[in-house]
Order: sequence, then C-alpha cells, then structure tokens
Amino acid sequence: MSINELESEQKDWALSMLCRSGVLSPCRHHEGVYVDEGIDIESAYKYSMKVYKSNEDKSPFCNVREMTDTVQNYYHEY
Repeated sequence: MSINELESEQKDWALSMLCRSGVLSPCRHHEGVYVDEGIDIESAYKYSMKVYKSNEDKSPFCNVREMTDTVQNYYHEY
C-alpha cells in the first residue's frame, strides 16, 4: 500500500468514526462537506477506541495514538 493510499484510508476511517459517533454529519447538499453537530469530540474518541480495539488488526493505524491524532486532525479540518 502506498503512502497516499494509507493516508486516504486513514482519512476515510476517521471521518467515518466522526460521523458514526454523531460529532459530524455529511451535508446533504454538498459532497465532501461536513456539519459540526455540536457534540463533544470525546464521543468520537470513545467510539473510535471501541471500534479500533475490536478490529485492531484491520485498522489502517499503527497504534492508538496515531488513530486518535488522525480523528482529531480531521475533526478540526472539517
């Protein structure tokens, strides 16, 4: 897997966790735009940790810190 593919997979994973936890939601009118739902990012961290630990071998991350940093970075980007 190339660096670009890994970064894309990590981005998709992080945005998925942010949306599934209810912290962000995709805009219905604009592709690639996300709406902050006003829910504390801690919800995303908790949900992401649960998913990461249950599927650690399938995760695109090397460790928990890399995963939480990526979730945080994409939360602040969107």
